[in-house]
Amino acid sequence: MVKVLRKHKQWLMAGFGVLLMLAFLGGPAIEGTTKIVGNRTVGTLDGRRVRASDLSLASRELSALGQVMPVLVRGVFGIEERDSQHWMLLAEEAKQAGLVAEAGDGQEFLRRVAPEMAQMMLQQDIQLLLRVYQGPNAPRTPQEAVQRVADDIVASAPTAFAGARMNEEEMDAALAKAHGVYRMVSTLGAPRVSDRLSVTEAKREIDAAVIDYAFLPASALAASVPEPDAAALAAHVDLFKANRPGEGDYGIGYLLPPRVKLEWLTLDRKAIEAAVALDPVEVHKRHAQNRSRYPGTLEQERARVEADMRAQHADRVMQEAQLVIQAETGKATRRLERDGKYRKLPEGWEQVRPTMTAIAEAVRDQVSRVPELNIRMPLPAVTAKGEWLTQADVAALEGIARATMRVGGIEAPLHEAVFWAKELGGSENVIAVQAGIPLAEHPLSDAEGNRHYILVRETRGESEPENVEEVREEAVTDYRNLRAFEALRARADELRSAAMSGGVDAAAAAFAATPLPEGKTATKPEVSQAARVTRAAAQVMELNRDDAARTTVMEAAEKLDPKAPPDQHPVEASTLVVPTARSLGVAVVRIRALSPLTREDYVRIDRIAAMRALQAEGQAAAAGKSVFSLDAILARHEYIVGDKRVLTAREAEGQGG
Repeated sequence: MVKVLRKHKQWLMAGFGVLLMLAFLGGPAIEGTTKIVGNRTVGTLDGRRVRASDLSLASRELSALGQVMPVLVRGVFGIEERDSQHWMLLAEEAKQAGLVAEAGDGQEFLRRVAPEMAQMMLQQDIQLLLRVYQGPNAPRTPQEAVQRVADDIVASAPTAFAGARMNEEEMDAALAKAHGVYRMVSTLGAPRVSDRLSVTEAKREIDAAVIDYAFLPASALAASVPEPDAAALAAHVDLFKANRPGEGDYGIGYLLPPRVKLEWLTLDRKAIEAAVALDPVEVHKRHAQNRSRYPGTLEQERARVEADMRAQHADRVMQEAQLVIQAETGKATRRLERDGKYRKLPEGWEQVRPTMTAIAEAVRDQVSRVPELNIRMPLPAVTAKGEWLTQADVAALEGIARATMRVGGIEAPLHEAVFWAKELGGSENVIAVQAGIPLAEHPLSDAEGNRHYILVRETRGESEPENVEEVREEAVTDYRNLRAFEALRARADELRSAAMSGGVDAAAAAFAATPLPEGKTATKPEVSQAARVTRAAAQVMELNRDDAARTTVMEAAEKLDPKAPPDQHPVEASTLVVPTARSLGVAVVRIRALSPLTREDYVRIDRIAAMRALQAEGQAAAAGKSVFSLDAILARHEYIVGDKRVLTAREAEGQGG
């Protein structure tokens, strides 16, 4: 194939010149060809086609909306950070219900809802609260603080949408969709929730206990727990191996995510430019014919002239290398039987497939033999990772992690493109990535201009560990932390007595006095003062992730006399020691005051409180699942990707969302 291309090189160059002319004279027409991939049908929703560009737009919309209005996107709509399919389907339901107005409606909605979101953010985010009140121009009233944050929310929208590669018209349309979804969720079950239910929800969000607090982590005492023997460790792993990390009572889980073994070939642009041999006559000619670009003498401009010539020459070399890589890959794959966009791989393919090392050698040898390129082609580097890599591991790979694949209107970073592999449930939405076949036609490029050609060697889907060794290090740590937590929880009465007599600081000091091996003691935990806790959220991390612990604190606070001055409550009733299983530690709490919902607070968040109350009713009616969850939406609609109907959120994970 390479020989044929070289033979007809003059015709190809002429054709390329014609294309350049057409691009100059008829830009819009040529631009339309780049939309072919984006316009490709990748599925249907109730018989209406879903294009690749629809999924791409939904992803960009959700990215921007998640930055501008996270309170609504995650807290009200119930959409996870990267769940663009959920957003696309929610917006489509709102549109079909006639709830999405003209684009201009979106910005007006943002301005109206921003103060409500600002109020919620200030109540839940202590760092935001501190930033707002720092500096000489700090707000004088809570209302002024809310307005300042609301103004920032509105002002941030253009930047957030620009960062998601969306223009003002697309921003307006996305905000209008958000308003439509807001209308749809808020009308669930009844046109207006009762005032009593709305107040109940508002109290859950706003009623707060003001506490002094220290978190005593079991991990600080883990050194006193002996390392488990083989039988104990195996039993521990067996107990948690079916849990995903972060799930279950303790947040311990060893279910392994999808993984790959990866290999790639790199065309190093700087190395290629350095290997280019320049003809002194051509350097002189280039300078003489481009005096407007190089106004100085040849000696003054030599570095610029040679750099430009090397860059131009490197473009030709890399294009030639691309042809060689495609040709070498094609030799082995063209005879394989097709399976849609994929290939059917025969038995023993791993032993006969083209290796990246052989392809690299072919690139060096064949490119070096092209006379007009006049280059001794450096051998492209081949990197192989023999260990299993998760998506997070791939995103952290040195030298290639920031490379991206661009095809038509679609752009994907390495860690996404790799996990499009057919064997991991990747659909045919974008590029056909298949284990065992180099991705020769679709290299990834990085900021330095290097090209990377990837080969997914092996894949493994989400699975339990095959043996203890796969998770040994993590399992040993978890085992010791869990045993230390059980011992620490047994000291609750001792720690509470210390806190009652000397405050939270005394309990922290008692914890720090715990003897450890080699005569050491634990580090004294930091004491947080005047932190706010509600049933919905907390300003301290460990309570924020533990619903049961927040409920325990609030139930104790609500039993105190609300008219009593701060710090005047009986120590027996206001001092708590709360085990937090999800954080594997103990929270020592001294309740200083109860800060109840005020009329002014309620006025500010009435609409969001009412909507959340309605959402809670809907969840109860749907047996614990929101009627607007992705599972519920998929059950109501016929969403087909490829030739398969998607019925659950788990199935949707591999379908481009």
